[in-house]
Amino acid sequence: MTKTKFHFSRKLLAIPYALFLAVFVVIPLFIVVYYAFTDDAGKFTWEYVRVFFSSSGEGLLGFFQSYNFKTIVRSLFISTMSTVVCLLIAYPVAYIIAHCKLKNKSTLLLLFIVPMWVNFVLRINALKELFVWLGIYNKSETWNIVNTIIGMVYDFLPFMILPIYTTIIKIDKSYLEAAKDLGATPAKAFIKVTLPLSKAGIASGISMVFLPGLMASLISKA
Repeated sequence: MTKTKFHFSRKLLAIPYALFLAVFVVIPLFIVVYYAFTDDAGKFTWEYVRVFFSSSGEGLLGFFQSYNFKTIVRSLFISTMSTVVCLLIAYPVAYIIAHCKLKNKSTLLLLFIVPMWVNFVLRINALKELFVWLGIYNKSETWNIVNTIIGMVYDFLPFMILPIYTTIIKIDKSYLEAAKDLGATPAKAFIKVTLPLSKAGIASGISMVFLPGLMASLISKA
């Protein structure tokens, strides 16, 4: 009788991650959906949806003038601006670190990761005290939005730098050399070669900043 040998597959490493997603992401989402469409007796209802979209008492049209709609629009604006600012800062930083001639590039990258070791609440409170010292905290509604964007950029910037850096560092340098041999200027080589090949890192960074930023802003104003 021959014994079947166990062959290790890298797919097995995904099992813990899949279980984590199922327990902490998929199941909670189903619970949220369940309570959104059921009443206290456990029966299906549209009541909570109707209340949310008619919070001003004027039906669906009134929703666009309600506090809920203003909160959603404000959150989308803040999250979008934070993502754009993070991208404008993170891409040059990641590009410079990836192409610098230092042997220990990870040391530079570590400078942007170290603040993440500090508790989120402590970092935000420290930033708040700085705004108070500068006299721009609760100065006006516009300044509050600016302060929120600055705080979110400060908090989520490493999440934009890391995926972009990882993508740029993996780009084959022979592509850039070939572009230069064909007469492309450094700027044109960047636009035609580096930027398209780093789109995956940009997309990953945007998703890692925009979605958490949207939830953070929405929850804080809810």
